[in-house]
Amino acid sequence: MKIKSKLRTSFLLCSLMILLPGILILCSLLLHVPKPMPLIVTAAIQLAVSSIALIILYRTLLLPVLRLNETVSSVLGSGDLDQNVPEDSSLLEHFQTLMDREYASRITSREAELDALQSQINPHFLYNTLECIRGQAVIEGADTISDMARSLSEFFRYSINRKEKLVLLPDEFRNVDAYIKIQNYRFSNKYFLRLHIDEEDRAIIERCQIPRLTLQPIIENALLHGVRNSEREIEYLDIFVELTESRLLLRITDYGVGIPQDKLDQINAELRDSKRSAAQTSPRSGNGIALSNINDRIHLLFGPLYGLRVSSTPGMGCTVEVVLPQQLAPDANPVSLFPS
Repeated sequence: MKIKSKLRTSFLLCSLMILLPGILILCSLLLHVPKPMPLIVTAAIQLAVSSIALIILYRTLLLPVLRLNETVSSVLGSGDLDQNVPEDSSLLEHFQTLMDREYASRITSREAELDALQSQINPHFLYNTLECIRGQAVIEGADTISDMARSLSEFFRYSINRKEKLVLLPDEFRNVDAYIKIQNYRFSNKYFLRLHIDEEDRAIIERCQIPRLTLQPIIENALLHGVRNSEREIEYLDIFVELTESRLLLRITDYGVGIPQDKLDQINAELRDSKRSAAQTSPRSGNGIALSNINDRIHLLFGPLYGLRVSSTPGMGCTVEVVLPQQLAPDANPVSLFPS
């Protein structure tokens, strides 16, 4: 706006400097010359030509500059781009950077629209196919195949649903339970999940809300990197749920190989850095939904006071602690934490 005002002021001053002499001469001729017609005509023509020249100058030079300034101002004032031009870069370079960001944002938006379209098509096809498999298994008396198809259908239905960012804690537990059932079909009932809660807190716990897909990726990391290659016939995974005055604490513990101290320090450093790029992943993650990404989602929803912390003893196991606020659903019907 300052640039725009300066340009207009300068243009008005220049216009006055050009037109004022012609106006004064014309007035003088009208007042002092007895028969000033030739001179008056000449002065009037000069004044008209000067006016036309100024109009052309305004439309061809000044008006495009003013419009460009308005465009730059609107871009600079949008979102988080409202910032001063760096001292070591020109306005043109800065504007090009902003335009590149705008172009990248539009490309990302188009890709998101395509992903949304695909997510509307693929899940229904997947659910219907799994229901057909389960129905055929029931007809043929293959109960194991029927249960596996149902667990897989429930797991995908819950995981792909994007409508709600926060879900009831019992729903998250049910999704974890379905995931463990699927893994046990693959690995001959190798994994046993145990839930530990204080019965006095059950009524509150059943109303607690957490971000969707918080626990399952942590459980998957534990299976992939902690206990999958163990020689024990059964591996236990414990989930401890605790309430404080204002917080919900979840601890997921496996008893596998653990994490070396240098990698553990690196993971916790990433978790503390909420400004870390989302493209980075922790060394412990290999499933596409890193611990650090879960931590970032918690930071975005609740702030940097909440998130994940990891502790481990090599050869003894690993514990991931999730710290959340007590976010209670207002009218939640009592739901069992795990299906029987």
